[in-house]
Parts: sequence; structure tokens; C-alpha cells
Amino acid sequence: MLGESRSHSKGIWLVSEDGLWDICIGVLLFGFGLTASIDQIIWLIGVFVLVYFAILMAGKEAITRPRINNFNIQESQLVNFTLVTGVDILILILLLGVSGATFVKFEGLTSVGFIEDYALLILGILLSILLIQFGFILTHGFRFYLYAGMVLFAFSICQVLSWPVIPVLYIVGAIFTLIGLFYLVRFINSYPKSGAQGDKSI
Repeated sequence: MLGESRSHSKGIWLVSEDGLWDICIGVLLFGFGLTASIDQIIWLIGVFVLVYFAILMAGKEAITRPRINNFNIQESQLVNFTLVTGVDILILILLLGVSGATFVKFEGLTSVGFIEDYALLILGILLSILLIQFGFILTHGFRFYLYAGMVLFAFSICQVLSWPVIPVLYIVGAIFTLIGLFYLVRFINSYPKSGAQGDKSI
């Protein structure tokens, strides 16, 4: 019984049809843009905390968990999720580090030339790897492969053509957020809470 409960707890994070991952990624991209605009990394950290606790954790508990019985999460998916989570944490730390070195000038610290010169490309690659992993482990995650291609293309264009990245962050963030909201509304309407009339499985 305890093992089944833990599986359900992990399983809610693998459901991507609720759109919460899309919304989180979109808001985080806004956070990157905000950090670059006002030159204060504390805002990025604040947005990250807000996204994780207020949107992802609260949303998964309030919206996804009551509907988890509509989804058949395989044991192999849970194992892959556990393995990938460690890699994702490392990537997020690298993203925060590269963002800080790129957009925020710390007094008294030596400039990191290589990171600054290729920062947009590095950020694009790291974000794309993160999104590809989402596509691999999440249910119906194919759209995250498309997200990865979009992000890598956008950041590469900005790097090569020296375009300002802030408008791109806001535009891509808005696209991801709107798609996430669409999936969230459809999820609530399509999948009833467990025990409600009309339960269906995939």
C-alpha cells in the first residue's frame, strides 16, 4: 500500500497533459528575461521558488493528484524519472550559474569571458537538453521535443546575429505559458477526479 502511494506521488510529476510543466517553463523564461532586464539575479531565484512551490507543487497536488487514476504510469517510467531527476537538478544549477555570469555583473569578481561570449548558445543547449528529457519521461511528451528545437533555434539566432535576447525570452515564455494554460483547461475538462462519474483511462 505504501509502495503504491509512493508510485502515485511520483506518477503525478510524469503527467504532462495538465500543462503545468509548460506553464512553469514559460514563467521561468520570463524570469530569465526579468533578470536580464533589471540586472538582479535575486529575481530569478524568486521566480524559480514561486514556480516550483506555487505552480508546480500546488498545481500537481490540487489538480493532477485527484485525477492520477486516469493514467497508467509504468514502473519503467518511474525508474527513468528517478534517474533523470538528478541530471535535471544539475542542469538547473548550471542554468542559474550561466544566467548569473551572463546577465548580472558581480562587483569584485573577474569576468568569465568564455561564458559571456557563448552564453546564449550555452543556455539554449542546456534548456534544450532539459526539454528533451521532459519529452522522454513525461506522458504524451512529444511537444517538449518541439519546444527544445524552438529554444535552441531562438537562442542560436540571437547568438549568431547578436540580437537582443530579452524579447525572445518573453515571446517564447509567453508561447509556452499559453500552450500550458490550454492544456490545463482541457485537462480539467477531460479528466474527472477519481471516483467521479465518467472516469476514463489512457
